[in-house]
Amino acid sequence: MKTRIIYCMIAVLLFSCDEADEEHISAGFISTGFGILVSDEQGEDLLDPANENSYKADSIDIYWLIDGIKTRKYEANTEIPEFFVIRHNSYHDIYEMTLFLNSKIDENNRTITYVKWNSSEEDKFECEFEFLEVNYFMRKLWFNDSLIWDWDNLDYLHYSYEIVR
Repeated sequence: MKTRIIYCMIAVLLFSCDEADEEHISAGFISTGFGILVSDEQGEDLLDPANENSYKADSIDIYWLIDGIKTRKYEANTEIPEFFVIRHNSYHDIYEMTLFLNSKIDENNRTITYVKWNSSEEDKFECEFEFLEVNYFMRKLWFNDSLIWDWDNLDYLHYSYEIVR
């Protein structure tokens, strides 16, 4: 009897979808994490909390542009509620911010994310995504309107950029 039930369930699953439904499948994965290093012109790490001139994590806010409205991102019920994390890279002895870029992709497959470092400094990241199979992947990334990352012109996969202030 169990075998018949299992065969019936498999048959239902196999015949429950058709090709017309395939265009309605939503993305399974959207890759939005990007690494940022921040230093001053003397090479001082501006993410190192031991540096008195560093950007303090509790002063940084992330904003996403959604339907033309700049919206502060903070979701307390998530693992990374601020949409960024600053970690020490012990191999290179530097601090790196992983920024989670806007995942609300518009009709042009683009998003805009703002990093407000403090009350007077803000940067813009504009991202172009490409849909492959059931996933979205970052294709290009602009920092303050300058192209800094382009999938087609990479020798290797490197998801980070250094900002010099």
